[in-house]
Amino acid sequence: MECDVKNLQRLAIIGTTQIAKSHVVAARKVGFDVCHVAGSKNSNTVESFAESNLISNIWSDPKELATSGEWDAIIIASAPGSLAELLLCATKSNNAVLVEKPVVLDSQLFDQFHDSTDKVIVGFNRRFYAAVMEAKKFVAERSACLIQLHVPESIMLNSDGEWDYSRVKTNSTHAFDLLSFITGGLHDLKIDSVFRDTKKTGAVATARSNRGDVCSIVANWNAPANFALTIDSGDERFELKPLEDGVLYKGIEIVQAGSSGRRTYVPKKITTFTEPNDSDVYKPGFLGQAQALFDLTNGESSAVAATLQDAKAALLFAEALIGA
Repeated sequence: MECDVKNLQRLAIIGTTQIAKSHVVAARKVGFDVCHVAGSKNSNTVESFAESNLISNIWSDPKELATSGEWDAIIIASAPGSLAELLLCATKSNNAVLVEKPVVLDSQLFDQFHDSTDKVIVGFNRRFYAAVMEAKKFVAERSACLIQLHVPESIMLNSDGEWDYSRVKTNSTHAFDLLSFITGGLHDLKIDSVFRDTKKTGAVATARSNRGDVCSIVANWNAPANFALTIDSGDERFELKPLEDGVLYKGIEIVQAGSSGRRTYVPKKITTFTEPNDSDVYKPGFLGQAQALFDLTNGESSAVAATLQDAKAALLFAEALIGA
């Protein structure tokens, strides 16, 4: 079965994981004809993925698919180590591309993409969360804020007995990108680290946004906590904890002492912001991201979607915290 020629927005996808499936579901919802798929070269999972997701054209070599020109947009959701090479192949078509983060694992490698950035979206899907959009609006409507970001990433020892900080690059970059997105950009980064037996076990960073916000970032690695971002402006606080859910507080309610003889102070919850009811069907943020990719096929850029420059900024932040 061939692609539907009536639908000019033909989508190819590289990757056969659950994330790739989430991309397919969202892409179809916004109007893409998902008609090509590849996994890793000679993948043994691509056929079952194609069958379960009703994709007609299977490619054994992802590089051939990326350079084929048989698509109007492509999503590259393969292993982190393969993203850069496939992106270089795909951008030769000058068609729309969505590539998963972090794109590369060394910020210097972003320079190889300098001639082909206007048709690329990077998969920082949390930018499209309803709560995140409200947080960005909260900041924009107020003067300089105090902002705190907690990043309790899971860090483990590798086979050589050294800490493996790769997840700071592949996962924590989501949070670093959100901070930059909400504030409009950061500068004056300063870092103080915590060590145990010469191994870095965490760090605290401070930075200022381009609009004057003062930000603190606590990389409390392996802490029994959730990712969280709080924004304070006078007697108002906007909290993302976890990042999918937002709460606006204003003022404090003082509960007078009871039999215990102790007063309690309770923040007054004004409004909550959560993902739409369809979040059980569509991975949060993926519909908005897919729509941005669809619009890009028509030459319309998104004010929300992350660029390669945004991805580089997030990775530079991660490298600074690690000490690379």
